[in-house]
Amino acid sequence: MTFLLVANVTNARAQPRHLQAASSATHDDLRPVVLLAWSPNSSCVAVTTNATVGVIDAKGRLLWKWKFRQANRSIEADSVAVSPHCDAVAIGGTVDYKYVWIADRAGRRAFFKTAGTPWAVKFALSGDVIAVATRASVGYLLSRRGDVRWSGHLNDLPITWPSRVEPITGIQLVTLNKEDVRGMELNWWPAAYDSHLSDDGLWKIERKTPFRGSGREVIQLWGPGDREPRWSKAIGCSNILISNNGELAIVAGDIDHADYDVGGNPSCDDQSIGLFVFDRHGELIRHWPARGTFAGLTPDGRHLICTIEGGMEQRDLLTGETDWVVQETPVGQGFRLSPDRRLLLEWLPTGEFKLFHLPR
Repeated sequence: MTFLLVANVTNARAQPRHLQAASSATHDDLRPVVLLAWSPNSSCVAVTTNATVGVIDAKGRLLWKWKFRQANRSIEADSVAVSPHCDAVAIGGTVDYKYVWIADRAGRRAFFKTAGTPWAVKFALSGDVIAVATRASVGYLLSRRGDVRWSGHLNDLPITWPSRVEPITGIQLVTLNKEDVRGMELNWWPAAYDSHLSDDGLWKIERKTPFRGSGREVIQLWGPGDREPRWSKAIGCSNILISNNGELAIVAGDIDHADYDVGGNPSCDDQSIGLFVFDRHGELIRHWPARGTFAGLTPDGRHLICTIEGGMEQRDLLTGETDWVVQETPVGQGFRLSPDRRLLLEWLPTGEFKLFHLPR
């Protein structure tokens, strides 16, 4: 496959900037962390243990907490969300506890029994609506009092994100952030299929693999009104993203191992997995050895943030240079990017939470 020999980027010419935490705080009662979610506007974070959900602000300070096991010993949480104003949380239950609970800072509580196991709970950008998806492919829009504003098949859930181009209809849509809309999608087999959309929703990159049996893993790009893909490439063990404007398709994978045998995955070589940047015509723009897994793109769509061992890093998609690195040594820590890609939260088993401000 000669298309991958067009361009290559070597190691960065300049040393990347090593970021230091802007703030740090320890919360002993918020460990071990079971679930964690940023608010849709990146103002705060909901941190959940087996018995408590706490809300911390963008400096790591605890704003308030709810000891939900004191309200009901049966509550189990498998998903969590926090409102844009940081004054309410929602938790979705498990296969053995099909409920959604909503709690606010003023002490008000509400619960709702779902049809099917809750898959995801997300606050609208307005903060007054909670979107719920279940594994029974049922969707809900709930008020903060737990009242049902809409219910139906998950595919018909009337939600969108601010920059998406929507067809003109008489349906009133509830606005979430883009990441949360994607989080509502019920993907039963993420290892077999994945897709990402541009900010306007008109460009799509998708990854398809054989659901059963032999075949080939394929990456495709679709544009506005396309009835067939703009281009298609065979790349195994892939990870995909698309730039905000749909101009760049980012793929990490193995070009030499895209074929599936019956009952198995491609025999990819970790040493051969590269990162490739293609344009809308399928032409290779940049190529370098892959490192880590995709975490997201910066707001300008030109920089890729990846999770690496012990930290995270950002690379310029057009030059391949590493812009910055967060490299930590503790064992068992986790990292979570804010939706606006301006903040990075690190949490440690000790109950310490660190906030990093990412360069613009």
